[in-house]
Amino acid sequence: MGHVGPAFGNAVVSDHQVFNSWGVNGDTPSAFRVHPNPRASAETLPDTVLNGYTWSNLPSGTLLTFTVDCVYPDGDVRGASFQARTTGPLGPPPAARAPSGLHVATYANETATLAWTNNAGYDKVLLRWGVGAPDDSQTDLPGNSTRRDVGGLTSSHAYVFQVKALQSEGPHDYTAWTKIHWQAPVTWKFRSANFPDRYLRHRNWLGELTPPDHPADDFRFTLLDRGGDQVALQSVNYPDRCLRHQDFRIKLQGPAGAGDPTWVDDSTFHLVDGLADAGGVSLRSKNFPDRYLRHRDFKLYLEPAVDPTARADATFYRSN
Repeated sequence: MGHVGPAFGNAVVSDHQVFNSWGVNGDTPSAFRVHPNPRASAETLPDTVLNGYTWSNLPSGTLLTFTVDCVYPDGDVRGASFQARTTGPLGPPPAARAPSGLHVATYANETATLAWTNNAGYDKVLLRWGVGAPDDSQTDLPGNSTRRDVGGLTSSHAYVFQVKALQSEGPHDYTAWTKIHWQAPVTWKFRSANFPDRYLRHRNWLGELTPPDHPADDFRFTLLDRGGDQVALQSVNYPDRCLRHQDFRIKLQGPAGAGDPTWVDDSTFHLVDGLADAGGVSLRSKNFPDRYLRHRDFKLYLEPAVDPTARADATFYRSN
């Protein structure tokens, strides 16, 4: 029968791909090799039963030449080519659609939860991050992933996060990177001026003054800007809650609903020079301006600071 090249059928074309099948009217080859246009980077098909191939990721509206080789056991190679014009307007194939909307959804316990939207079917997703540049760490995720926790982050450090994906449909390419810059919030501890081994903390949703203990994040707060010298003390490990006063007791609570005005006012304090030491700070209530956050019997209250003991109880030294 002899060594011959493949005999092609009719090509099936679309905007960015061409399919064709073939037969061999001679000896059985040991393998087929397919070439893109131009003839380079041949791909050897895994089985000679596979007598068809789809060339993908092609430019639209372009006449192209496609080649298939029959490779025989003795090393002889016989090739044949056909031409086909892809349909659609002239131009490159569409870019793979990258994930979008990358953002830090939550941050607590030195861990940021990254979230994004997938805009196509993906085989896998790559997430990279680092301080100043996204080259410290990388993780490969399943293609349907839309969230990932990244731990071990450091307060006040500036991070870069980026995500891309390997598209499973259309052009089987990696997408472009989607990147964000994000700074881990500065968190603070507040040490008592008159009990220097004790710190402001929350426990069982109440404000207390205790020595350092676990969990350490019970003692750490992010200062939310409420305008001017006004701040709110947001819990690091319960970021939906802030210290607020209620019946003049300091508690850790979140708003009762969106835009809860009472909670906003009760959780807003003027950050002022320390009443007992200007090198420290005191927290004066927004809606009860004659009262300060202070400790008494190692519990936290909102009370006037009219004597030296109360002024010392209302003074703290903050540190990272």
